[in-house]
Amino acid sequence: MIGLEIIRPKLAAITTFHRPAKPAERHSGKESVVMLLDDFRIQIDAKYNPTIDENGACADRYVVSLIAAILRWLQYTSRCSVLVVSRDGYILWARSSKSALRSGLFFKTRDCPPIEVPEGSLARLGATLFAHEAIDHRTEVWLQEPCLEYALF
Repeated sequence: MIGLEIIRPKLAAITTFHRPAKPAERHSGKESVVMLLDDFRIQIDAKYNPTIDENGACADRYVVSLIAAILRWLQYTSRCSVLVVSRDGYILWARSSKSALRSGLFFKTRDCPPIEVPEGSLARLGATLFAHEAIDHRTEVWLQEPCLEYALF
């Protein structure tokens, strides 16, 4: 079985731009220049499964948002990982690692009807757990695969 980590921040609001930016563009512009890939790989190895706190330490190190740091990690990790951003019970956008894409583990959010956040996920449970705790889904909650889910509220 393929392991899948879901790192899913829940956003309460979205910034409005004059020119509607693609969601991934909002966290990828100048940040990738600041987050040098070689140094980032030293901080978090490609095979390692980082916690929210470890990604947060990288965000602090490079003075970028947590989402920007996670997106950078997704660019080079060899793990099957998916970042899902949702609001009001629906997925706004998602980004998968290369290995997750090759395995068919992704959410298509562009030009598609809204995708509901799965019932057994932390997003549905709400803020009943501490912000940085993870839950190991043995059942098929996300993408019909067992996974480890982190959530930020």
